[in-house]
Amino acid sequence: MRIVRSCVGILSAFAVADAFAQAIQITPGDCGTGVKLVARDAPLADVLKRLADALHFELRYEGDEGRLINVSATRPAVELIASLSQQDSIIVTQAKDGQCPGGSRVVKVWVLASAQAKPREPPPVSATSTTRPAPPARAVVKEQVILGAPALEEQSRRAKAAYDEYVRVHGVPPPGAEEEAAKN
Repeated sequence: MRIVRSCVGILSAFAVADAFAQAIQITPGDCGTGVKLVARDAPLADVLKRLADALHFELRYEGDEGRLINVSATRPAVELIASLSQQDSIIVTQAKDGQCPGGSRVVKVWVLASAQAKPREPPPVSATSTTRPAPPARAVVKEQVILGAPALEEQSRRAKAAYDEYVRVHGVPPPGAEEEAAKN
């Protein structure tokens, strides 16, 4: 009886490990189809790590390690990655894809710590000032790059520096693409 309980315990452990592995499913697709991602109550960091392995891009994750996401979507890689978290600032660097004419591939993804994670005082507004602070928004920066690896690293560093400077000056992340389009 003792052996049977041990075997059942071992099989249960494998079932739990297998269930966790199945919480994130990625199908890379081809030039005509997007990346299919299914994740159930999975940490965003783990989802991005698995995407980085599947799509062969570099990942720098500085966001909330405890953020859980639920997603079932098929989209081009850049759009899919940018849509994974509304609370985090995501920088996606892409380059031309030699395998897909006219297409692009993800080269590097940075997830920055959100401004909400580090509360800051809003910038002072003078009585004579007619400008108002930008509304809090999440920033998704998409960069089109046709350069080599050292140049990609430099461009990513500059994009992060520009983002950090905006947050330092305004106290909030820059508006996302949707907010910019709405203003025009």
